[in-house]
Amino acid sequence: MQTNILRSGLGTLAGILLAFALIYLVQSVGNSIDPVVAVTDAADPGALDIHIPLINTLSLILGWLVGSFAGSWLAARASGVAATAWIVGGAVFGAGVTRAVSLGEVWWMSALAFAVPMLAAWLGWRTARIAS
Repeated sequence: MQTNILRSGLGTLAGILLAFALIYLVQSVGNSIDPVVAVTDAADPGALDIHIPLINTLSLILGWLVGSFAGSWLAARASGVAATAWIVGGAVFGAGVTRAVSLGEVWWMSALAFAVPMLAAWLGWRTARIAS
């Protein structure tokens, strides 16, 4: 019993770490293609306008998909328990919603912050289940 709990815990931790590493990697590639530009208004030095290019938004969504899928697959495969895949998806979802709320994103980014990681977690779990 303790072995299963330890295996589930380590599998979940490894899945979460892999998910966020891949999200960071995909976002870094998107940012290197077209960097985010901060623009200040000369008339109002306190004002700051940040222009986030479309490629950065798309790379974020792709990062959620790739990271959540790979992390969920790893967690489910390592532990043999479906719940670990959902925990990884939930961690990515929580980070996505935190980002969407803190930056005042449009409503569809919040919806995608839920839908993409959860779909990817389900696909990762299904793929791990088929592979075993």
